[in-house]
Amino acid sequence: MASGGKAIHERWALIFFLAGIGFFVTGTFVQGVLPIMVLGGSSKMKTKDQVVAEGFYKRQFPEVIQLLAMYPDLWKKYYNVPDQYFYTASPEVQKQIIKGVAQAISNGRWIYMAEGCWQCHSQFVRPVSNEPSYYGHVSVPSEYDNTLFLPHLFGTERKGPDLIREAGKKGVEWHLAHFVNPQYTVPGSIMPRFAKFVDLKDGKPVLTPANPNDAYASLNPEPTKYGLAVITYLEWLGSWYRPRFFDEWRQEVAEEQQNPQAMQAAASATTQPANPNNQTSNTSSTSSTGEAPANQGGSK
Repeated sequence: MASGGKAIHERWALIFFLAGIGFFVTGTFVQGVLPIMVLGGSSKMKTKDQVVAEGFYKRQFPEVIQLLAMYPDLWKKYYNVPDQYFYTASPEVQKQIIKGVAQAISNGRWIYMAEGCWQCHSQFVRPVSNEPSYYGHVSVPSEYDNTLFLPHLFGTERKGPDLIREAGKKGVEWHLAHFVNPQYTVPGSIMPRFAKFVDLKDGKPVLTPANPNDAYASLNPEPTKYGLAVITYLEWLGSWYRPRFFDEWRQEVAEEQQNPQAMQAAASATTQPANPNNQTSNTSSTSSTGEAPANQGGSK
C-alpha cells in the first residue's frame, strides 16, 4: 500500500515537472521567439542604421555628438568611426559614422540585457501613478517600431528609474561615475557596481584630455569598449522625443531641406578653431545651428 502511494506521488510529481517545462517553453516561444519572428520579418520596421541616420539628420543626437568628440580614438579603435564632425563630413564618412554608432547602440543594448539591467529598469512610461511627471511623456507604440527594440525590454519590476527617456538627463561623466560606484551619484542606491565599464588603473579612472590639441583641456574618465557602448545606448533612449526642442528641430530640418548648401555652410562654421580673443562669437555661431557646445555635456 505504501509503495503504491509512493508511486502515485512520484507520477504526479513527474507530471507537474513536465507540465512546468512545457509552460516555460510555450511562454518563451509565444512571448519571446514568436514576436521576433513576426516583427523581425516585417519590412516596415526600421533597421538600426535607418534609425541612427534619422537621428543624425533630425539633429536628435547632441549627446552622441559629444561622445564622438570626447573619445575619437576609442570610436576609431572599436567601431572604425573617423574623427570627423558628422554634419561637415562627406556622405561616405557619414555612412561610416552612422554604421559605427548604430553598432555601438546595438552592442550596448545586448550588454544591457546580459547584465540584467532590464530586470530593475523598465522602458515604458505608463499613463498611471503620475509617471509622466517623473519620466516624461507616456510611451506610444510607434516608438518601439524598429529592430533596436527587439526583443522588447518593458521590464519585470521597477527597482530603478524608467530609462525610456534617459537621453540628455545625466551626461557622460555622470554615467561613468555611476558605473564606478552608484553611491557617488545616488546615495542609498542599491545598484551594483559596474566598474568594468570604466578604464581603471590602480582602482582609479584613467583620465584623458577632452581635447588632445588643447593643453588646458579638462580631463575625462575613459570608458572601456563595453562602457562606451552602454553609454551610447542610454543616451540614445528617448532621443527621438524631446518636446522642448521638437519645434526647433522641425524648423531646422525644414530649412535644411529647402537650402541644404546654406545649412552645411553654417554647420562648417561650428567646427572652426575657437578664437581665444573672441569666445562669445564662437559660442554664438555654435548655438545658431542648434548644436550644444561640447563643454556643456548632455545635462539639461
